[in-house]
Amino acid sequence: MLPSAHLTQGVFQDFDLICADNFARAAARAGVRQIVYLGGLIPDDPALSVHLRSRLEVERTLAGRGVPVAALRAGVIIGPGGSSYRMFRTLVERVPVIACPPWSRNLTEPIALDDVLALLAYCLEHPASRSHSWDIGSGDVMRYRQLLERTAKL
Repeated sequence: MLPSAHLTQGVFQDFDLICADNFARAAARAGVRQIVYLGGLIPDDPALSVHLRSRLEVERTLAGRGVPVAALRAGVIIGPGGSSYRMFRTLVERVPVIACPPWSRNLTEPIALDDVLALLAYCLEHPASRSHSWDIGSGDVMRYRQLLERTAKL
């Protein structure tokens, strides 16, 4: 998700799309029975961010070559080694006062890494005959600001 690639000056969503199409073509040629894709939650809002539009386009592109796709859509994944958790932890450890940008009012539904891994394993063990997508989360919906506050307290 870098703003551009130095050699081509392309943007991340272009590379995501190319990679998704290449992967879907290769999966179809190899006879893969199912693709499992972990993407982001897609709100019911026509004005999606560039990042979320790209995630949805990748999901659709993966399904566009005939191989069924099990798409798990997650918010922030909380667990050791995760980039989102590391970003939140680093931010609250290093910055005593955080000026929250407008996106911090957006809702998210964090999910534990162990739960995501269990759902991914389930999808692998139970391949679907056609493409589906599922929103996955903890049921604990909160604003990003609240997640920052909880992280700070912990």
